[in-house]
Amino acid sequence: MMVGDIDILSDDERSAMHPVRSDPRASHRTLAELFDGAARTHPDGVALSYLDGELTYRELDERPSKLARVLIDRGVGPENSVALGLTRSVESVVAMLAVTKAGAAFVPVDPTYPGERVRFMLTDSGAVLGLTVVSELHRLPDSISWLAIDDAEFGGRLARLSVRSISDVDRVHRSGPTILHT
Repeated sequence: MMVGDIDILSDDERSAMHPVRSDPRASHRTLAELFDGAARTHPDGVALSYLDGELTYRELDERPSKLARVLIDRGVGPENSVALGLTRSVESVVAMLAVTKAGAAFVPVDPTYPGERVRFMLTDSGAVLGLTVVSELHRLPDSISWLAIDDAEFGGRLARLSVRSISDVDRVHRSGPTILHT
């Protein structure tokens, strides 16, 4: 007998399951659009809590919007992947939101993985650029360009950029949600 042939659900469990289907009348929005809506609706609400403090939706929206402009200026947009060579942190959340605001996909890359594994992930994903922090740069392969988002000089450039929300007019290509139908 094959493992896949073993029936692990009882008839009652199987009948209680419902297929997941999206409502065809529902509007489909990207992660960036969902976050932008939350930031507009609750600008002073707590969006992110961490060890040393918290960020409001307004504060958390501004940093990714600025970083997204840098990504767009570098040609990053829909159909592109950006590697995130970051551990779990405020910077990783900012980077994820920035990549989605630019319309691209992010590829989480644990900087502690062996170099060969990271190189494979970068090649396999087709990442066109990477985002990281200064303390992780030495661990990441140079097969793509990496931007250290906590670098003081880079931060100075970011400070001069607009915090206005990113729209399709700003992006390299039009963005839209990926809708999977079953």
